[in-house]
Amino acid sequence: MNEFGEELGEKLTGLYTAAYSFYGPGAAVLDDCGWEGTWDCSGRDVRDVFQTLFPALGLETPLVAAAFAPDSEAEHLRAWGMLLDAEDMADPVRALNVLLTAGALPEGAAVLSESLSGGVLTLDMNEAFAQYVRSMGTSGELLTVSAVVNTALSLLDGAESVMLTVEGKTLETGHNIYTDPITFYEE
Repeated sequence: MNEFGEELGEKLTGLYTAAYSFYGPGAAVLDDCGWEGTWDCSGRDVRDVFQTLFPALGLETPLVAAAFAPDSEAEHLRAWGMLLDAEDMADPVRALNVLLTAGALPEGAAVLSESLSGGVLTLDMNEAFAQYVRSMGTSGELLTVSAVVNTALSLLDGAESVMLTVEGKTLETGHNIYTDPITFYEE
């Protein structure tokens, strides 16, 4: 325990959750701080490092997952890590809803089901999600859909792309008809 009453596990958990804000779309945080180097780590790299580190130090590995959401100006996608509990992680739909309602989606918008086949993860969303996305401009829609896709791809191993449906039907907005799987969004 250090002079602030924190244990090593608590400090590492804080670092683990913060590390997700430094990769992919979140790398802009480093640019904003004046970082002139390169940061080539992926979210899986972050997870692999910390999931190796905790057991090597004899500590229980926390259940941390990446969440994505558009920034308040709908100009960039931001990432951060969230600590989940075992009950959340046991059910992918529940875990996705916890992560997505923490920033990307409003209360009421939700993932109804998920299925993975051949690397394509199908997320069936509710009508509240479709209405929310339809209410946005082009940039807001792109970033919100990307937040859902990136969060799902970061959470679920084996998923390479995401197909979005709404209550079993194709998602259609004023800007797009989502008939093809979507891959990880990089700015």
